[in-house]
Amino acid sequence: MQRLLLIICLFLGLSAGAQNTQLTATVSKNKIAAGQQFQVTFSLNSSGSSFRPPKFDDFIVLSGPNQSTNMQFVNGKMSSNMSYSYVLSATGTGKYTIGAASIRANGKTYESKPIQMEVVKGAAPRQQQGRQQAQPNQPQQRDMSDDLFARLSVNKNAVYQGEQLVATYKIYWRVNIVDNSMGDLPSFTGFWAEDIEIPPASQIQTEVIKGVRYSTAVLKKVVLFPQSSGELELPSMSLNVVVRVQSGQRRRSLFDQVFGTYKDMKYEVRSNTAKISVKPLPNSGRPENFAGSVGTYSLKANVNKETVKANEAINLNIVLTGKGNLKLLEKPNIEFPPDFEVYDPKIKDNITTNANGVSGSRTFEYLIIPRHAGEFQLDAIEFPYFDPKQKKYLTLRSDDFNISVTKGDEESSSSYSSVNKEDLKFIGKDIRFIKTGPAFLSEKGWFFFGSFLFFVLLLIPPAAFILVLLLRKKYADYSSDTAGLKRRQASKVATKRLKKAESFMKQNETNAFYEEVFRAVYGYLGDRLNISASELNKDNISEQLTTRKVPPTTIASLINILDRCEMARFAPVNDISPQQVYNETATVIGTIEKELK
Repeated sequence: MQRLLLIICLFLGLSAGAQNTQLTATVSKNKIAAGQQFQVTFSLNSSGSSFRPPKFDDFIVLSGPNQSTNMQFVNGKMSSNMSYSYVLSATGTGKYTIGAASIRANGKTYESKPIQMEVVKGAAPRQQQGRQQAQPNQPQQRDMSDDLFARLSVNKNAVYQGEQLVATYKIYWRVNIVDNSMGDLPSFTGFWAEDIEIPPASQIQTEVIKGVRYSTAVLKKVVLFPQSSGELELPSMSLNVVVRVQSGQRRRSLFDQVFGTYKDMKYEVRSNTAKISVKPLPNSGRPENFAGSVGTYSLKANVNKETVKANEAINLNIVLTGKGNLKLLEKPNIEFPPDFEVYDPKIKDNITTNANGVSGSRTFEYLIIPRHAGEFQLDAIEFPYFDPKQKKYLTLRSDDFNISVTKGDEESSSSYSSVNKEDLKFIGKDIRFIKTGPAFLSEKGWFFFGSFLFFVLLLIPPAAFILVLLLRKKYADYSSDTAGLKRRQASKVATKRLKKAESFMKQNETNAFYEEVFRAVYGYLGDRLNISASELNKDNISEQLTTRKVPPTTIASLINILDRCEMARFAPVNDISPQQVYNETATVIGTIEKELK
């Protein structure tokens, strides 16, 4: 147990050391009943002195200050963090404020933020319930809305049509989540959407909301471009989670009496929706060649040479750089001289999508071939767009290009590797390409119609149609069997999880190793035996395996592995190596797989 506490202290210390020095105030609950006890904690992610708590005039101090200090060494450097906690009780009802605390650290004074508390009428729930209230094998039911919820947030609630905004779906929890699966995914009707990749290293963070500390993770982050004006709605997103809660069943062993008994329950977490007010683009000042581009941009255009011979190629590059929906930008409208042969531009993108939106550049590369000698001018290239920050239309212009074409071999065409025969234009109809491929010849007097090959080819389409229908029906039956699909893939999923557990073992992350082995075994048995997560327990597993005539020795080995994984969450396991647990798990899963076939 001392080793476990040391690991927890080191983990908390590493998390605190990665942040700037700050004094944080948190409460166990910010909405309580009159007379109910709650705890307020002031945490400093450094070492400090001269701590001054706020005045608790509206509360009764039952305990405190209870001080704790954690110290750790990281790369040869020592750091520490400390906390002061109080147990309080409220007598009256209404809204109260816990003021700011202060402490001296690193030669400066740091203050916490005040916390708003709401005290409502009603008696505080008792800590001990009579046995007659606990239903066997039933968890204690409670409102999860304060401990587990999802939120949709946007960086802008009012935008112009075509202006980008960022929407973020996050989940907040302070309960034990053992499994999750995606529910309803949002469909962004009326928007052009670009998903933002979420780095795995930043998935789980800590956030304080109204004085309560939550673990939080980003479910989805997306950049949206409204395609129409008016009030548009961003839909909600749901997540199906399995929460491990304390069960009210009678504690049958010393292990249950010490650590309690738990059961897994399914919950659906659904975020809120959001209203976006989309303003139409103004009509005043709109350029005639405006194509709907909204954002902030810059324009750069150049040609690789301004003096060429007739039939020599010129490269015209137009680069649009900025922030906006670059993927919807169309090629500029350019008027070329009639003596120039121009091919469709090649488009190159260098675009990134992140939390700040879509930014980067789009390049249009034109291939131009002047066919006759002379002095020519390319007029300035214009790109109009609407800037939502300045709330007006702007037009970018390049310089004019003066092209000097000297006399060349006008009777011959310039060779260019990307030009196909189909790209050339006929001048009149007097020159065509000579056919060089083999000619199709047939014997005189032979007719394809009515031949054996004709009837064979005639039967192929209906036969292929019947075969497709049969395969489609077979595939539909196969896909509709959800339980069978999970059962068939159970071994593959377990193997993947065991490989992940093996990586944790090689990194000496023992707790993560046992957690992943536990999930691999439970997930395999749930899918293979078609047992829901809420009903998946050792008694039910043993009963199902015994019914399917799995040897008792295999069942005993399986239960032993589960017991070791559960014990490893609360105390170190030294009597057997993780490698041996890994080997036994792989052997037991392989044996069960053979017995159930």
